[in-house]
Amino acid sequence: MAGLFMPRSSLAKDICKTRKSYKAMVLSCIDPRMQKPVTQYLANKKDGTDKNLVCNYSQVNIAGAAVGAVALRFEKWHQTFWGNLNISLAEHRISKVIVINHRRCAAAKEAYGPFEYGSADEVQIHRVVLANFRQQAINCVFRRFRPPIPTQSDQ
Repeated sequence: MAGLFMPRSSLAKDICKTRKSYKAMVLSCIDPRMQKPVTQYLANKKDGTDKNLVCNYSQVNIAGAAVGAVALRFEKWHQTFWGNLNISLAEHRISKVIVINHRRCAAAKEAYGPFEYGSADEVQIHRVVLANFRQQAINCVFRRFRPPIPTQSDQ
């Protein structure tokens, strides 16, 4: 196993200016098929200005994205995600959470039982998961720090 530690004066500092706040926290899936589409989406996503979100978000990747944050099957992961969100709220002063789920998600299938990929059942599972995530985010995190902040579905 290899590791990399990047000191403060590293490439990351050269690429992204030091900020006191960021626009968003991004929760996405670990699926290797999703890495490039997520990066491209964030590079093209406008933050209410003419600027994209490059160097303007913190990110957490867990299997299933919102599925991993709320499904009982992955309950042991919940504290890790919500803890990361707490840190992003406090230290990065984010103003929104962007959750990127995807179809053909093995974590969703493992958590919620058999369904056909591409089916109406799969779409409904993601709708319920995202609604559950949004409610948990409002109830468990945002009210402790500040009034509710918008999630991507608000816009």
